[in-house]
Amino acid sequence: MRTSRFEKFVMMPPMADRSLKKGAHTVDFQYTNNCDSINAIDTRVAIDEGKMILKFTLKPAGGNQSDDEENLHTDKPVSVQIRDEQVGTKLRNFQTARLKDLTAGKMVLEVTSRNKVLSFEVKRIKRGQLSGLDLTL
Repeated sequence: MRTSRFEKFVMMPPMADRSLKKGAHTVDFQYTNNCDSINAIDTRVAIDEGKMILKFTLKPAGGNQSDDEENLHTDKPVSVQIRDEQVGTKLRNFQTARLKDLTAGKMVLEVTSRNKVLSFEVKRIKRGQLSGLDLTL
């Protein structure tokens, strides 16, 4: 099968991008002196340029979580806990299935909050309580 000159420049290998959970779950952001819990939705995982990217969108439930969300824009969390078994299991399955594509050996956490994407390099990932995830940033 012959490709046109245009297709040669446009065709790129597909980026792996999978939904881990559409619905809401709680994410805990641990700072040096406190911890904030905020609801998240549309949790996804992708591989781009050999690194795994875990991403979700914050959806605060009420005024207290909205106040907690403000901390994420002013302070850098030291760790993040996702306490959802489905997210943890699906992420591990994705990681195992796409191991050959993870050439950079890095993981990035992308949090969409107030129409901004906040990006954090993950230094360590481990299985958390209730089969969730504990991410050290």
